[in-house]
Amino acid sequence: MTKHPHPSQWFEDRVIGMITAREATHAVYSNQGGHRNACITVRGRELYPDLVLCDRETWRIEHIMEIETEESITEEKAKVWALESHGPWKFWLVVPRSAVAQVANLCSRSGVRTHIVTWTARSDSISIDWPALEPARGPRRIAPRFDGVPRPGSP
Repeated sequence: MTKHPHPSQWFEDRVIGMITAREATHAVYSNQGGHRNACITVRGRELYPDLVLCDRETWRIEHIMEIETEESITEEKAKVWALESHGPWKFWLVVPRSAVAQVANLCSRSGVRTHIVTWTARSDSISIDWPALEPARGPRRIAPRFDGVPRPGSP
């Protein structure tokens, strides 16, 4: 009998796959499904974020991304985000649209410096909404350039 992943893990894996597939300017390493393919070290701790994006020429880490579902947004997770967000890279949380206020509040209380991107599940697809909220400085639209193409509203 085939074992199926928990629905929240299924959503997380799909979002990771979508971001990985669209990324053209960075080398992407995924720790999808609990695999430990890419490690970062912060304050002596080894951490395994969902996605690590590196410069293709220098291999310097430029972006760290954690993909979350409503079930995975916890105080305990915020402690890990706080560590991951204090490196020389940009830290991104990709969360359900319905959880933005909860995540912004949690990040503010936990000292997490992040950009928030939202995902939405529809009956037949999942969409990722790149312009998002940066909670550390209050509402501000940001426009990441992961695939080299400016997003709407970018400077």
